Amino acid sequence: MPLFNLWTGSWNAEQARKGFVDYGDAPIFAPTRETFYFSETQPTTVVVAPLVWLTGNPLLGYNVYLLATLTLNGVFTYRLFRQVGLNRLACLFGGMLTETLPFAIWQLGVLQLVAFWPAVWTLSAWWRISRQGGGWRSGLELGLAYAVTYLACNYHGLFLTLLLVPAG
Repeated sequence: MPLFNLWTGSWNAEQARKGFVDYGDAPIFAPTRETFYFSETQPTTVVVAPLVWLTGNPLLGYNVYLLATLTLNGVFTYRLFRQVGLNRLACLFGGMLTETLPFAIWQLGVLQLVAFWPAVWTLSAWWRISRQGGGWRSGLELGLAYAVTYLACNYHGLFLTLLLVPAG
């Protein structure tokens, strides 16, 4: 699976350079056309595309994306815990533990499963709206967080939807 994720990140970087022309026609699924969309396309990996372009090293982009994802898992968990009223030390400890969750460490080769910070961000935005009321900025943040959740990992987006609909 790590090789597929490495390839996906490389494909996203290459397609970003070309303007995403024929994005769905990934050669990994040739000769069938438009089948890449049925896979985990992970378009959020395009954030490391400039690094891949500059160095020509997709493995460096993969590793930077993985480290950023683990860091963001902790940062967004810290933020959510602060919102619900925990003290700073508990939030810091919770954020650090989130970065080292056994599931995340077990799935390090599957980038999309490690990226659960967007789901935590969505829950944070949802919490803020439920406690402070909405507004266009809060709604925009919730929509953006949910979109990033789905773009980072289709599974997390689907499961989050199954939780948020009844909660709403």
